[in-house]
Amino acid sequence: MHMTDEEILAAVRADLERVFPGAGAKIVESRLERFPYAFPVMTPGAYKRLMRLHALNTGRLLLAGDYMVYPTLEGAAGSGYLAARKAIAALQKKR
Repeated sequence: MHMTDEEILAAVRADLERVFPGAGAKIVESRLERFPYAFPVMTPGAYKRLMRLHALNTGRLLLAGDYMVYPTLEGAAGSGYLAARKAIAALQKKR
């Protein structure tokens, strides 16, 4: 990608605002990691670890992104999806 970190974060915040208005102002910290190589596919057992971590992940802290053995596109997308589902469910409970 030829975008700067600031451009990427601005695009992410803009997309986030479309789904959750006001959420951008609540972001405390962000960090981008760039890898000079392609992401590997998930290793055996990675999905099971992801689902176990998802089951243990309760409360206000939502883990989104890959936090398993090493970064994978599938792990990042899967954990981000699960965190989004939890956030949406929490918002729906408040209504």
